[in-house]
Amino acid sequence: MTDYALTRPRTRATTHIIDAQSVGLLEEFRSPTTIVSAILNYSERINTDPEQILEHAFPLLTKLLHKKFLVPAHSPDANGLETTWSNGERASGFVVEDCLQIYEDSEVYKVILDNGVPAVVKILRINAGATAHQMFEREAAVLKQLDGTINPTLLTYDLYKERPYLGSPGFPGVSPTSSSSIVVQIEASIAFQVKRDALEQMLVIRDA
Repeated sequence: MTDYALTRPRTRATTHIIDAQSVGLLEEFRSPTTIVSAILNYSERINTDPEQILEHAFPLLTKLLHKKFLVPAHSPDANGLETTWSNGERASGFVVEDCLQIYEDSEVYKVILDNGVPAVVKILRINAGATAHQMFEREAAVLKQLDGTINPTLLTYDLYKERPYLGSPGFPGVSPTSSSSIVVQIEASIAFQVKRDALEQMLVIRDA
């Protein structure tokens, strides 16, 4: 019997492998319905005992509810993810060029700062949890410590409608044919950093 991969795009939820019977039951939820109605309708459709279907599907349904694959029909989670900013929109200190990535807890944008410098801005979404906020603060703290010589650095860190966002330099993508030259540049930058660090550090001969 064929198995199927169940994935919810734009989320950090893992992909679930489910069997054909589970797929058939989940089809009942394409329109708003209760779990009881879904099981009764599906059992009638395939002429199977509803209790047998419930016993088979209960662990999966519980997991899908917890991971928000199944959500209340009239909740905000039932709608598609909408971006905070539109292309061309001016925000605090920059103009949005494009939304590069959107998840249920954060969004990433390609922007142009008011001084003309291209950058990438990441903003937390309204429903981002405590863990996302902690990781975001940690990311900002790390970027703030970097000097930008061979790495991104923190350009801006502020609030937009009580939601934190940070900005770092934007780097254009490269084609595979030019990636080898980029590798050479990276290796040279690393070598430079190692030499510079060696010059700036107090050194001592290591004991045997």
